[in-house]
Amino acid sequence: MADLTDYGLTVTQSMTQPSRPGKQPRPVWEVTGITAGYEDLLYSLGAKRWRGKFSFWEDPTEAILDGVQSQGKTSFAARVEGAQERADARAERFEERAAAADSRADALTSQANQMAEAIPFGQPILVGHHSEKRDRNYRARIAGRYQKAHEEGEKAEYYAERAHAAERAAAPRDIGFMQRRKEDAATKLRDIERKIARRDTYPDTPEHAAWLVRLDALHAEHTEEIAYWSAQIEAAGGIPYSKETVKKGDLFHRRRGGWGTTVWQVVRANPKTVSAVSAHTPFPLSIPYAEIAAIVGHSDT
Repeated sequence: MADLTDYGLTVTQSMTQPSRPGKQPRPVWEVTGITAGYEDLLYSLGAKRWRGKFSFWEDPTEAILDGVQSQGKTSFAARVEGAQERADARAERFEERAAAADSRADALTSQANQMAEAIPFGQPILVGHHSEKRDRNYRARIAGRYQKAHEEGEKAEYYAERAHAAERAAAPRDIGFMQRRKEDAATKLRDIERKIARRDTYPDTPEHAAWLVRLDALHAEHTEEIAYWSAQIEAAGGIPYSKETVKKGDLFHRRRGGWGTTVWQVVRANPKTVSAVSAHTPFPLSIPYAEIAAIVGHSDT
């Protein structure tokens, strides 16, 4: 009969460790293993993400097994697209909050300015006068509005920064990014294949059997990831530069690195990368061909 270990998942019961005085520990079930692709299922069953693990207040084993068998695993492509859609929605929410906070800041500043106009320029508080207390309270209300306007302005800046970060996450990926993700997955896949190739040398125990199942699940995961990024790169027109098209002395702009207009000069063209220097680097750096944005000239020096 199938169980969760057949899918690379494990449910472990433990106890919470409350930091609040007087709060009692309670049982908690944690889901670990190859959870990639099962996130939506786990959240739909009531999971909470805590310190990198999916946690439940009741044993979710049967419900997860039913869901895995009936719904299957979300594809890597669907996960990437879903993450970008969620990032786009976050950006919109944060933009709305930033605009609302900015509007409140403007309104409070306007109110404070209008209140301040009632006080003659340079008019001091008349200490001992019957108006002293009222005048102090009035000025305190003005200062309070300015303070609240400042706080709302800080909120607007915070939400604007969050919106900008979400926009970057939702933005279409360039070829350099996609190639890096593909290479990362390929590196992990090679490591897993080396371990799988030695599977006959491992002890025949339930623990090693479960470990091999996880390796198989990771193998499938990274294989799917490589296929996805390969298709995305192909759809974007492929990597236009290679050892055959880039020569020593070529000048180019890089897709990343913080210097969008910096000119790099090729020192050597390698099979997968170029060795290149710029005004910002005292020695050559290895740069993948996918990160070359455009060849902009040639130098013989």
